[in-house]
Amino acid sequence: MSSNVDKQRGARIQTERKRLGLTQATLARKLGITRGTQVNYETGKRRPDGEYLRAFAEAGGDAGFVLFAEASTPRNLFGLGTHRVLNPIAKRFGINAEALYGLIDLVVEDEVLNYRTNRVASSMPRGTIVEYEHVEDLIDALLENGNLLEEIFSAVNDTLRALSKSLPPVKKAKLILSLYDVFKGPAHADKKIVAMTVKAALP
Repeated sequence: MSSNVDKQRGARIQTERKRLGLTQATLARKLGITRGTQVNYETGKRRPDGEYLRAFAEAGGDAGFVLFAEASTPRNLFGLGTHRVLNPIAKRFGINAEALYGLIDLVVEDEVLNYRTNRVASSMPRGTIVEYEHVEDLIDALLENGNLLEEIFSAVNDTLRALSKSLPPVKKAKLILSLYDVFKGPAHADKKIVAMTVKAALP
């Protein structure tokens, strides 16, 4: 089943294809895949991996935009390189890649915020950054049930996006861990409960 993240990336693949003035069939030929496979990428039924993104970039597409919803910059090109390395590692060891990237994004967002505030990475007092035990707890959750963690990351981010709101990374980490504990039993996230919990956590 396609996730919201897959559908959004698929829509950006379609946007890039149209920017290049290519039909699905033409782009598929350039990438060495069938038109049906290209359709699956554009509709979010298939998740773009490192091999697809590399070929897509060689055909003129902006792979950074597909992954991160913004034009390529040194930061998201680093992210693209990280994706190319971590995606096959996650696949080999049965780790949910989207949950892994959600965790990485959270920690990177935290470091960027800390640096902008203090100009020194991770120099803020305890309680104002995502502490190592929270990161370790999120890694434990990732390894225990990465699919559930992905559902929670997706539902939290979708709610914040719909409300045009944001949460400090440290608060977001605690919220995600709390929701993981709540849904660990049923092993599926209830989006309505997630939305209510996120709204209650907003200032």
